[in-house]
Amino acid sequence: MEDGKEAEIPLEILSFKAPKRLTKEEWKKIVKQYKGKPFPPEYYADWRRGKLAVVQWHLRGILPEDKEAYDKGKKSFAEIIVGHSLHQDFRIWFEGLSYRVEWVILEDSMESYERYNLGKRDPKTNNVQKALAITKEIPAKSEGTTKSEEKQDKVLISEKDTKIIEKYAIHEWDNWLAPGEVGCLDGETWVLTEVGWEKIKYLKPGDKVLTHKGRFKKVKRVMYKGRIKTKTTLIHPVGYWGNIKFYSHKILTKDGWKHDTEITKDDKLVTPKAQWETKDIDYIELEIPPGYKKYVKVDKDFCRWIGFFVGDGSIINTSKGQISLSCADEKEADKYAELTRRVFGINGISFVKDKRTKSNINLKFYDRGLAKFLSDNCYNKRRTGKGKKTFKQFPVWFVYLPSEKLRAAIDGFLDADRADCRGSKKSIGNTSPYALGQVYLMLLKLHHFARIYYRRTKDPNRNAFFELSWLEERMRKLREVEETNDNYFVSIRSITARWSPIELYDIEVEDDHTFIAGNIIVSNSTPYGWAVLVTISIGTVLPGVQRDSFHEYFYYPSPDLPKQNQKLLNGRIIFRAFKKPRPLWWTWMAIKNPYPANPYCEIDRGIYKPIDAEDLKYIDKEDYPEWKERKKDCE
Repeated sequence: MEDGKEAEIPLEILSFKAPKRLTKEEWKKIVKQYKGKPFPPEYYADWRRGKLAVVQWHLRGILPEDKEAYDKGKKSFAEIIVGHSLHQDFRIWFEGLSYRVEWVILEDSMESYERYNLGKRDPKTNNVQKALAITKEIPAKSEGTTKSEEKQDKVLISEKDTKIIEKYAIHEWDNWLAPGEVGCLDGETWVLTEVGWEKIKYLKPGDKVLTHKGRFKKVKRVMYKGRIKTKTTLIHPVGYWGNIKFYSHKILTKDGWKHDTEITKDDKLVTPKAQWETKDIDYIELEIPPGYKKYVKVDKDFCRWIGFFVGDGSIINTSKGQISLSCADEKEADKYAELTRRVFGINGISFVKDKRTKSNINLKFYDRGLAKFLSDNCYNKRRTGKGKKTFKQFPVWFVYLPSEKLRAAIDGFLDADRADCRGSKKSIGNTSPYALGQVYLMLLKLHHFARIYYRRTKDPNRNAFFELSWLEERMRKLREVEETNDNYFVSIRSITARWSPIELYDIEVEDDHTFIAGNIIVSNSTPYGWAVLVTISIGTVLPGVQRDSFHEYFYYPSPDLPKQNQKLLNGRIIFRAFKKPRPLWWTWMAIKNPYPANPYCEIDRGIYKPIDAEDLKYIDKEDYPEWKERKKDCE
């Protein structure tokens, strides 16, 4: 500076190599000679030559039998893709980058895709056809969406659409994705296992899950497919506490299997009735070091006591064998003290008033063998470690016991954690998704349809909890639920399409290839999910301006392509973020303006990797700190 002081340059500018200064007037003088191509590299912050670019239509959900018929020449490609979803992928590889640039392009019809790729006008606006674009791997800050965005869905292919697809499809380059590689649920989805509800992301090979046949089958593998932000389907079935989030998944309805995007509020979803075998157990063995064993009869009294312990019991010290039962009053304390003596032969039971509640009475007693059995069988230790809460559960084999023992176990649990019980309506409130999930299974075995709710409390000293309710005696048909010999058909409370982040998980289940998400039957990936990437163009890309919120490409299709394919995306392509109605990426072919943008005035930063629009710090060029210095040269 003139006074000898060093100029203060924002750190945000120092972190980027600045492009060569090119004023608006200078740009006007030279731009005409660069029609359909970028300026020389020195005008850009970090110019990199493109190595390869591929444009593909991504089709999902093709049935295995249809794929087999296509391979054998019994069905045409057009026949097997009708009714399935489609979106467009644009992948670019640049020299010196360790990642590929990937955009997902979304339109609401095949005609729109064709107009976008050819740079034709949208008949609704009379402007060039624009398409919504999303990035492939993006964290998200908001799950909200607007009604207008909800209409932007993946195309469901009609017979008419197949003519456009076949016009451009280059089938010798088709890339088939085997079953299991598409179709997912959110990692937070609760799956019904023999130890109750467990989140799909915590399942392990060997775990047993309930299937559409009402029996338990082992999980063969758990598949994590990454985190994306995309159009998901949120379904809230009757009898379940909230939404189940799907991405390109198959769900069983009264009318058969349907893709999640095909489900409507008029559909009935399916909950299986219990068909698993009964396995009775007569005795358990309690081992007391250094070698003494005690046999305890597994009768209705034992099952009732275990139910009460799962609800209101605790182990104070396992090595010493100190156990406690929290009873609501003296009557309940006398009842379970007598039951403890009769079932386990334990004497010396202390009655201690709870200082916090004053009305509760804690039963305290010692039995090292029983304490070890309870620690090994009644505490779910799947998720342990710092900050992880250990929930109680019933012993795994409880759900296989005969009906009279199941009723006794539920009665004990009711004594401990009775919620809103009136007349024939019974209700249990507890924080453990495992124990309540097991009771849900027991009720299925007893031919009861149960509903599960999630209750938040205003009391800061009380945790949120689950509430399971059912009718002991039904005088009339269940509302919103139909019943057959094998299944319950449940209504849908709500169904919503929403742009949201999703951690993609799926599992493969032996033999039956299905499992219960929440309380409804869904397919694992294997039985239905062929996908195919249909190549419509291959070529090279030269980059123009590359900043966080604006990407300019010059695409050159291979001259070896069929003539109609050489016209697709041929020229200057723009991907630009807009602020309203909320931050979104839009893309279009710049047919009217095939000349390169001014790298200096458009704040070129050499940022090649697409960023989710909601995570952009700056969107319009005027938002960038560099604009303040360049404004006088660019207006």
